[in-house]
Amino acid sequence: MTINTVTGASAGVAGATSTPKTHKTVLDSTDFMQMLLSELENQNPLEPMDNKDYMAQMAQMNSLTELQKMNQTLTQMNSSNSLSQAANLIGRKIQAGLPDGTLVNGLVSSVSLADNDVQLLVGDKQVPLSAVTSVAAQEEATSNA
Repeated sequence: MTINTVTGASAGVAGATSTPKTHKTVLDSTDFMQMLLSELENQNPLEPMDNKDYMAQMAQMNSLTELQKMNQTLTQMNSSNSLSQAANLIGRKIQAGLPDGTLVNGLVSSVSLADNDVQLLVGDKQVPLSAVTSVAAQEEATSNA
């Protein structure tokens, strides 16, 4: 493999017109397949990729795909579990500390899920489930009949 370097005036022009690239933090199966195809296209024809290596890379790609599916399933299960826990708080009195330092006390009237974040409605405030510090049963109203 030969690497050509750019020198002289053309290097300044290339550097001046290029825009910074954003880098992905997570590679997906499409990226993996593109890398594999590039490797196959640019391999030395006198020393082609060994079939064992090719199969090992395919197995890694399949493992990656399955791990991504498992991660997605676990995320969905976690959201469902959190929503179920929050639903059990409806009608109960909670105390929570909001990120801005506000302390919220009151009865939970409803629960919502937004971007995998469970929110409790306490009065007119949205309180994250993770901010709840204490839970108490609703005080029963006594009636004289």
